[in-house]
Amino acid sequence: MGSEACASLVGSVLPDCLRLASKHAEYASSAKENVDKASDGLAYLKAKRATFENEIKSKAKENKIPSPMAQHWLKEVDTVDAKVGEIKKRYVQRGCRATEDCPLNLCLIYSVSKEAARLREKIEELKAEKSDQFFEDAPQSPAKERPIWPPLRAMRSLQRHLDEVRSHLDSDIVGIVGIWGLEGVGKTTLLTLINNSMLGAGNSGFEHVVWAQASRDRTMESLQNAIISELRLPDQTDDKSSRDARIFKYLNGKNFLLLVDDMFEQINLTALGVPIPGRFASGRKHKVVFTTRSRSVCSGMMANRTIKLDLLGTDEAHRLFREVVTDETIDSEPQIPSLANQVVDLCGGLPSALVVIGQALSDKRTHRQWEHAIQSINDHQFDDGLSRMKESVFETLKLSYDSLKSDKLRRCFLCCCLWPRGHRIPLDDLIECWVGLGLIREFDWIHDAYNEGYSIVGDLEGEGLLASDLASYARLHGVLWFFARWIASDRERNTTEWALCNNVDQWTSARRESPMNREAVLVKRIPENSNLAMKLNTDHIVPSKFVEQIVGLKYLDLSFTKVEHIPEDIEFLLELEYLNLSHTRICLLPTHLRRLKKLKYLLLRCIEKLQEESMHAISQLAQLQVLDVSPYVEIAGDALREIGKHVRALSMAANDGTVLDVMYGSISVQLWSIRINETGGRDTLFLDRLSKRQQHFLRKLEFHSCIGLRYLVVLSGGNDFSKLEELCIRHLESLTEITWEGVSPPLYFPVLQTLVVEGCRQLKNITWIRNLPCLRKLRVADCGGMEEVICDADGKIVSITESALRRLEELILKNLPRLRSVYNQPLTLKFLESVEVVGCPMLRRLPLSSQTAEKNKFEKIEGERAWLEGLVWENDDTKSKFARYYRELKASTA
Repeated sequence: MGSEACASLVGSVLPDCLRLASKHAEYASSAKENVDKASDGLAYLKAKRATFENEIKSKAKENKIPSPMAQHWLKEVDTVDAKVGEIKKRYVQRGCRATEDCPLNLCLIYSVSKEAARLREKIEELKAEKSDQFFEDAPQSPAKERPIWPPLRAMRSLQRHLDEVRSHLDSDIVGIVGIWGLEGVGKTTLLTLINNSMLGAGNSGFEHVVWAQASRDRTMESLQNAIISELRLPDQTDDKSSRDARIFKYLNGKNFLLLVDDMFEQINLTALGVPIPGRFASGRKHKVVFTTRSRSVCSGMMANRTIKLDLLGTDEAHRLFREVVTDETIDSEPQIPSLANQVVDLCGGLPSALVVIGQALSDKRTHRQWEHAIQSINDHQFDDGLSRMKESVFETLKLSYDSLKSDKLRRCFLCCCLWPRGHRIPLDDLIECWVGLGLIREFDWIHDAYNEGYSIVGDLEGEGLLASDLASYARLHGVLWFFARWIASDRERNTTEWALCNNVDQWTSARRESPMNREAVLVKRIPENSNLAMKLNTDHIVPSKFVEQIVGLKYLDLSFTKVEHIPEDIEFLLELEYLNLSHTRICLLPTHLRRLKKLKYLLLRCIEKLQEESMHAISQLAQLQVLDVSPYVEIAGDALREIGKHVRALSMAANDGTVLDVMYGSISVQLWSIRINETGGRDTLFLDRLSKRQQHFLRKLEFHSCIGLRYLVVLSGGNDFSKLEELCIRHLESLTEITWEGVSPPLYFPVLQTLVVEGCRQLKNITWIRNLPCLRKLRVADCGGMEEVICDADGKIVSITESALRRLEELILKNLPRLRSVYNQPLTLKFLESVEVVGCPMLRRLPLSSQTAEKNKFEKIEGERAWLEGLVWENDDTKSKFARYYRELKASTA
């Protein structure tokens, strides 16, 4: 019984065992066949994959994308491809082909054959997949593509800003980004690039990208309607009060990007219905990017990041202009390329002007046509083909001008066109102009007037209408200068009712006379009730019968002209409040100057030979508030006492007696600037013992010559120079040391911005400057004994904090033959713009880290060629970063 059961069991199991054994034996005997068939099947599969990939491209035009099934199929094909390649490699490299009959390789042959057989089955499954299930409708893009002109799309600066914005959109800590800048500079173009970058796979996870146009006249209701339309929310016209709630309810649970273009004023996002971006977004990605003309709008919107769009650099401006005009036109005559450069310069880097003028000139193929166009622009004659300059550029710029918050700001802006186009306007000169025209309120201390002036500069810069470093200079670039002149010369647009002119020629009759080889211009009569301001160019003298034509003049700037004397009939300028005669050849002021009863501001800078008799006329100007006769003229004795009774700000030179009277406070006068030429033979001057009044008000202090002065000493317990912005120490050949005893230089000079040390041959270092918090410009020249700029008295290099020279923008080192070091370790000077070194053969290193070269503001390292080539850097990477900023100077430059 047991044997029968056993036989039955064997009979039932044995066939299966034999079949299994046969199958495995077949693996061992058919390895080559399995590998070859797997390879053949894979070849077919790869051909099918190539066909499918081409189909993906064509289906994309039908808004179709690969389905999840298709994506899985492609992944499986890639896996099989890799495995077949590995099997073939094992089959060939391990000798299976040559030794299939060898029992020693039986296990290897079996393994390879079995794996190849399995791959054949997988390949057959993949071949059988139905391709009609491989495509599905693509989901709707979160953004709608917006048109953009190709030349603008290719602008490199916009691409850089696009990358910056995209990085902010991927950041968890940035919710609101503000883009601001002048009208026509490319803000809308950048916002369009941001929108279009969200198409397809580049959407950064946003489910909705909403575009809203927020023009000046657009109401909150219309803006909400635009957002509702973009989101395709159901129309509920009867439920106007709940727009914000509907928008909020929909967006709060979504990842969204709101793009708002042309924001004139702050918008309340909560009232709009937009969930506030930031850390309260409940895990959702909520972002807002907006454009505006005004930096203040960015502040009001509490933007986490702001991006200012500047005017184009020279190279990019040329590329854009050539793209618009076309190579064919520019190369049509050999004279045109240089004329094209002039046009680009006139446009000042404003993209809208480059495009408009470029389009107007694109069909001009002769140099005479181009010359005529340039002359028309210079003459403000925007007619014929240039008419769009007024319509498309000036009228849009006027939106920024009109949006200025006061007439005073508009007048201050117009004053900038008194200087030549593109001129670097010293901020002090500009502020003095505003003071002279009564645009800055009456002041008790001159410092208050300057503070208000710098605030105005900041406001204009914040509207994009003025380029400024907010420290030294301002500039009215290209088209903005033409725009300001256009406004100032157009009575309909110039609501300030001012007449501004910086050239007598523009007020001339048709007749011109040149007696005695000097240019004289007959000006046509101007209504006496006009508020007039005039600034003459450098090649003018005061014409005969000039004054009687402009008796309503309030502001007269004759600085840097060839004026040698003031006409006697100046006494008829009864409205004159501001007179600037600086840098002229005048030697004597007429006695009848005293009849200018309203004169408040008299500037006589750099008039070296002004005669002492002039002080008598000045002392009788009872309304005079500001007097500047620096740096050569000294006012002493009775004249100083008389002037001190009413002048609120005085700038002058001081010799021995005046130093005692003025600097130590025995004569009460508010000093604005002083140049000390003599110290009465003293070898030591204690700065801390100067009059508290003078230390409190001084903006500029200069020591010049001062024969015998060896020590400048500051002791604890004295008064600080809380307003001093510029300190010059020149030609103190005996000066060996500036000593600080118990006093911190940063606290003593808290706002010092400019330091000049020249001709101090015994001075070995100026280590005390190292932590001045506001120092922007440092100039050291002709100091033959200086070996290090920053070191201890015994020559040991001192440690420096991270704040060392942190605000430095400009470094100038000239004729320092022993100078070996500025500082012995690299510093990250993130505000540094330029370095100039001449005549410093032993200086081989600059204290600049590689991070300094990566800052946007850095522009140049100027020096002689041999010195530049011999500079040693901390490593090759730092050297390569700075080498591109090298600019060669001749050895004679000083």
